[in-house]
Amino acid sequence: MVARILVVDDDPWIVRMVTASLEKQRYLVDSAQDGHEALAHAEVVPPHVLVSDILMPGMDGWTLLGHLRQRPQFSQIQVLFLTALPRDEARFAAHGLGPEHYIGKPFRFEDLARAVARAVAKSGASASVPPPPPPSRRPARGASGSGATPLPATPPPPPTALQGRLEQLQLSSLLIMLELERKAGVLTLRAHDTGRIFLNAGRVVGAKLEGQPALDGRECVYAMLPWREGAFSFTPKEVDMPDTVQSSTTHLLMEGARRLDERNRELANR
Repeated sequence: MVARILVVDDDPWIVRMVTASLEKQRYLVDSAQDGHEALAHAEVVPPHVLVSDILMPGMDGWTLLGHLRQRPQFSQIQVLFLTALPRDEARFAAHGLGPEHYIGKPFRFEDLARAVARAVAKSGASASVPPPPPPSRRPARGASGSGATPLPATPPPPPTALQGRLEQLQLSSLLIMLELERKAGVLTLRAHDTGRIFLNAGRVVGAKLEGQPALDGRECVYAMLPWREGAFSFTPKEVDMPDTVQSSTTHLLMEGARRLDERNRELANR
């Protein structure tokens, strides 16, 4: 049976990042935004591994785990808590969990992949969905004889630009998608300001924000992440520039989310 992972977090950025990372590893991935939704989903489509935040509104991760383990079919479910909270040693031990069941935010995709692989192995499920078979290659018509002339290879299509609206596809999702596809080029955002993000092999190597030349590349990305309205376009091209950001996409998004949370808390306390 192929491993099915249930990802639970009230932060949609985290859900998108974790889901995209695990699907790249060819797991079957479902998601939920809180404990109540996760519990209802698990009863319909039982997961082998639960990857959950702890601090969530409505039903937190500990309560979700308690409800699952009350059901015989989930008594041995493998659990990974993905959280910014410090690990509560006593509480983890009380639930039969150890350090291997804790992943701190911000996290690295490599650490997540290793932890999920260990949990899947303990669950007894298959590691991943098998890759699709290679396409069959039929000989060209008239090519069966030794003197047949092969047809010329079809040249690859030229790269095309990607464009759309931030209302439909936010910057966090764009960066994840471009990273997974290892794209090189320039991502341009046009909202109340115009910003440009430069990528090489899917990695952000630089960024500029018009009207704010003093901001370095990393700060420009943080300034653009909260944009929810405007247009975007991505132009594939070679990017020959030094990496002035020196940060993974995961870290950029996690730090951007942390800053946004702090800003929202400050506004709420005014």
